[in-house]
Amino acid sequence: MSERAGYIPLVGSLIHSTIWREPDHVRLLWITMLCMADADGYVMASVPGLADAARITVEQCRKGLAVLMAPDPDSRDQTDQGRRVFATDGGWVIPAVPRYREKIKTSIGNAERCRRYRERAAADRAGGKIPPTPLL
Repeated sequence: MSERAGYIPLVGSLIHSTIWREPDHVRLLWITMLCMADADGYVMASVPGLADAARITVEQCRKGLAVLMAPDPDSRDQTDQGRRVFATDGGWVIPAVPRYREKIKTSIGNAERCRRYRERAAADRAGGKIPPTPLL
């Protein structure tokens, strides 16, 4: 992993993706790669190292990588024909990581703005500027 470690929270929609229909070793590999990816989506590892991290066999890792690098006509994201992973020097790249990070950043920003609004509204209510919210 590079010095620019990434952070990709698993989202609930993962279980509704086509990857969830794949065998266990492919799902384990995918989740492991998401965890290992740096902020730019790079996963730096050898096949045996990646297999060890995912707790699958080297053969399962090779087969899983073939699935992740293949086009997926049913994928919701048809960027790169639904391919999730590309081989690169020293490992693989997950091109969707920067896009997902941006979505997460926007979502976190929206949540932070809502939190600040609720705090201001509570302070205004406590200070008598806004009448208390009636109980229904």
